Amino acid sequence: MVDLQEHLAELEQMDAQVIAASSDPADLAEKAAEEWGLSYTVLYGLDAEATSEAIGCYTGEHDGEAHIQPASFVLDRDGTVVHAVYSTGKVGRLSADDAVTVVSDLDS
Repeated sequence: MVDLQEHLAELEQMDAQVIAASSDPADLAEKAAEEWGLSYTVLYGLDAEATSEAIGCYTGEHDGEAHIQPASFVLDRDGTVVHAVYSTGKVGRLSADDAVTVVSDLDS
């Protein structure tokens, strides 16, 4: 998430938007966004199981609570998913550099 924040200006110059979604409650999501200096939209309070069914992401458990594992999507201007990355844990996220590459390719 911090990686995307560091590349946010570059992504916005390409007319891309960054949105994060979390199963964390509002207080934890707001704390993380503040701590990491995130200026893009962070959705929170997602139901882990319903989100998993809707987008196909993996779920896990943290402190006894279900949560969604990292999943990243790049959509074209029509809303079609052109790139997706799913992770079963902390490793395997879409890097900001990769997101920039994919978004750049959309305009090619």
